[in-house]
Amino acid sequence: MVFLSSLVVAFYFGTQLKTDFFFFAYNLVVLFSGFLSSLNASVLIPEAMRIRIRRDEKTSMRFLNFFLVLYIILTVIIGVILLIYPQKIFLFISNFDSSAVAVNRKLIFLLVPVFVLMPVSGLLSEILASYRFFTIPMIIGIINGLFSILFVIFFHSTLDTLSMMLALVVSYSINLGILVYLMIRRIGWQFTLFDFHIEKRIWRNIGFAQAGNITSVLYSYAPIFLFSGLRAGVVTAFALAQQIASMPTVLITNQFSAVSGVKLNELYAKGEFDSFREVFAKTTNFLVFLLMPVSGILFLFASDIVAILFKRGAFNQESVEQCTVFLRLLGLLLPAIAINTMVARVFMATHSIKQSFWYQVCLNVALVVLIYVGVKEFGMNGYLYAMLTIYGLSTILLYYLANAFFPEIRYGLVLRHFFSLLFVNALIVAVLDQLNLTSIIINSYVRIFLGVVLYGSLLLIFNHFLKINLELAGFSRRIKQLIYKN
Repeated sequence: MVFLSSLVVAFYFGTQLKTDFFFFAYNLVVLFSGFLSSLNASVLIPEAMRIRIRRDEKTSMRFLNFFLVLYIILTVIIGVILLIYPQKIFLFISNFDSSAVAVNRKLIFLLVPVFVLMPVSGLLSEILASYRFFTIPMIIGIINGLFSILFVIFFHSTLDTLSMMLALVVSYSINLGILVYLMIRRIGWQFTLFDFHIEKRIWRNIGFAQAGNITSVLYSYAPIFLFSGLRAGVVTAFALAQQIASMPTVLITNQFSAVSGVKLNELYAKGEFDSFREVFAKTTNFLVFLLMPVSGILFLFASDIVAILFKRGAFNQESVEQCTVFLRLLGLLLPAIAINTMVARVFMATHSIKQSFWYQVCLNVALVVLIYVGVKEFGMNGYLYAMLTIYGLSTILLYYLANAFFPEIRYGLVLRHFFSLLFVNALIVAVLDQLNLTSIIINSYVRIFLGVVLYGSLLLIFNHFLKINLELAGFSRRIKQLIYKN
């Protein structure tokens, strides 16, 4: 639903300065909310689950309620400052000129309630996920997407880009009500319980975690800041390409890592390390096997995908070309992102905050430097080259980090599986690229369909002989036996 809302936005608005400003403003809120959400996943939820398992549920509630109130106070204070000095703040944090900021002043005002609602909803959603309510993020996404679609369709002519921001205010307000209702009725949450005494150990972990997360925010913020100073439409093209490329991460990686992350927390708290290793290895290998072909398809057919999804209404050929540049290379990051996400879950489950801090700082500082230099020297392509370089190196360097701190997860086996798949998928991409389906087949739908069929068939053939993924090889063998038997 969230992705469908992007299609509607592209149709009515295309890629222009006012959409650049909306996506810049919205991404700022997402980054800040993500900054707090990373604290939820790395410190608060694992600690709350530990308290729940080793002590009792009410003590866990007191602990989380304290941080819920802290989130509300913090976001309200920042929101009020933004209301008082909207123009000065946006001129400082972006490369937009004063006229662009002045025109979008009302949009900034509507941004403030979203700034408060998103992080609070995120914490409540994480709490429910720790009680195995894993569908909550999807429900939130459906409601956000539905309201965005309806508001843009019915109010784009009267409210312009304000319709998109107003949709977020309404949808997040509804989501907050649903989350509070579920917590009270389904798990008996008591919002009146508080514990103002938080151990120094936890504050120290929070300090390390968020110091590292600040660098993560900076590397995510760097491209939109730099792109806001380029030609009109680049920020929008980047945001739309990110949404396409991030769909496998949102729908596959995040869902599997969220479920396995809760399991990893439980297994580590109980000291069941063999099961801990098994959950990590199986989940990571499955994600890499699933996402590697998706990366190949996105790389081969990026232009067709963008044209099919967006090329209508105000979204013209120039917009397609801008978006395609981003999508081709952003798609290649998917397997590396999955591995990094699962290793991050190991850091969180084992409460290895200091180690996580130094890893984050080194990785993200390198990213920020490369992104800045890359964009200055090569424009938007420089960002993509920087991301591929750092994520590629990170996947390899995690081998040494894992061996030093988590030898029990046997990261070397995961890395071997990754490179085997990389070799096979690179061969398939090279074969399909040489076929040059674009010159043979005119229709984009048929071209993508045939490409996916050929890609899948070649992957199954390679896997049958090389036995890279044993589960899939076994499944293929059983299907073959059934066919010959019949």
